Amino acid sequence: MGFLRKHARRITFAAGVLLILYGLLAIYYWYYLLAPVRRIMDPNWRAAHSEQAYWQEMRNVVNRTGVWEHDSVFPMGRYGDECWAEEAIKHCDPDAKWVLCCSPGDSLTYMTNQEATQRANDWHEWWKQNKHKSQVEWIQDGFAQHGITATVPPSPETIEALLKLLDKPEDEDIDASEEEETGEEVDEVKEIPGYLRYNAYRWLRDSGFEPVRYLLSNRDVSPEVARGLLEYAKFEREWPKSSGVGILPFGKKTVDDGFEGPPMTEPSFQRMAALAIFVPSCLGVFLLVWSICGWRRQFSMGGQRTIESEGTNQGEAI
Repeated sequence: MGFLRKHARRITFAAGVLLILYGLLAIYYWYYLLAPVRRIMDPNWRAAHSEQAYWQEMRNVVNRTGVWEHDSVFPMGRYGDECWAEEAIKHCDPDAKWVLCCSPGDSLTYMTNQEATQRANDWHEWWKQNKHKSQVEWIQDGFAQHGITATVPPSPETIEALLKLLDKPEDEDIDASEEEETGEEVDEVKEIPGYLRYNAYRWLRDSGFEPVRYLLSNRDVSPEVARGLLEYAKFEREWPKSSGVGILPFGKKTVDDGFEGPPMTEPSFQRMAALAIFVPSCLGVFLLVWSICGWRRQFSMGGQRTIESEGTNQGEAI
């Protein structure tokens, strides 16, 4: 008991410091590290924000936590560029024999338009040979493996080939290792991987393809092309160009020019506006409190002097 009384101030000081450190650590984890994770998992936040905001939070998850988790895989694949392809390669452990489902390898198939593989080491070998190329060249190489020459702007032959590609049913599970393991040939005429259909769609979308004008100019299209146009419309509803994410380099200028909002909608402008509003207000409160405290201190000191002078006068009178 005597020890506590003797060191009460030090114990109180240490406890206060520990509680402050705990509070700061909790603030860091809850309001910074885990904030993007909380947002992307909140359906109300998701409904109230744009696809660009969702994509930004996805990048924040990977940048802040270093974890390439399940929900990050598909947005990263559909929206990522060369920089995020390099980031995905870093998260593919080259010593691992297999890449798990919903891993960075799945993202790479959409970003690069290359044949899917479950072997992490295969992606590292591919990266050594192709890291100097642009994303557009990766996607072109992926189409070339299926006998399609993708041009910018797309030629009539390219448009027809890509629309026929959209007409084919999708099989997300086809990969290069499947044929090796089963010994059976994969029927790519009937089924193709989802990443190939997605890149066929966005190659047309970002090059300014207009399906209605195309159909009016080509009334005698084949049934495959007609069905491909219907599939294009389905993709467009789910992945519109107006979202501003996942746009290939040759389509970014039109998006920026056509969908640029007022400055007040930009996050950087909103942060500066918040600082301009709250910093002067907080400074004003501080100055007001400081002035009031000064006046009270001056008043109390003046009152004390008055009491002392009165006591002195009374003493002299006695």
